[in-house]
Amino acid sequence: LWIRSLSGGACAPVIMEGNYMQHINFDQKKKVHFIGIGGISMYALAFAAKIAGHRVTGYDSTPSHLTRRLEESGIPVSYEAKKEDFDGVELVVFTGAVHEDDPARAIPRERGIPEIPRAEFLGLLMKNSKIMLGNYCQ
Repeated sequence: LWIRSLSGGACAPVIMEGNYMQHINFDQKKKVHFIGIGGISMYALAFAAKIAGHRVTGYDSTPSHLTRRLEESGIPVSYEAKKEDFDGVELVVFTGAVHEDDPARAIPRERGIPEIPRAEFLGLLMKNSKIMLGNYCQ
């Protein structure tokens, strides 16, 4: 699978790793919180999750044109890690760009909220959705 940046950047491979998917029941819609939501792949996954019917929120350290687009579409984005941002969250999706010792990663762990890497979430979303994502990369 290849994902291309909406800003016209180069294509990048998405590599599946581990097997977190077997422990998550995705039959019911969930409140999903994306840590690092301002990155291009997390941005796309957040929109895909919203389209699939999940309630989506997110965190990023820096506002950008991508986070503004998310906010304009009704996806709340926080720019500092706050405990209340995780109220009702049933699943956390994280990117490798946010280190394990970042407070945004520590809060869900303290609360026992399941966390999965973005690549695993992509597989889970595709396995349990009727969404088709596609792109043409040169």
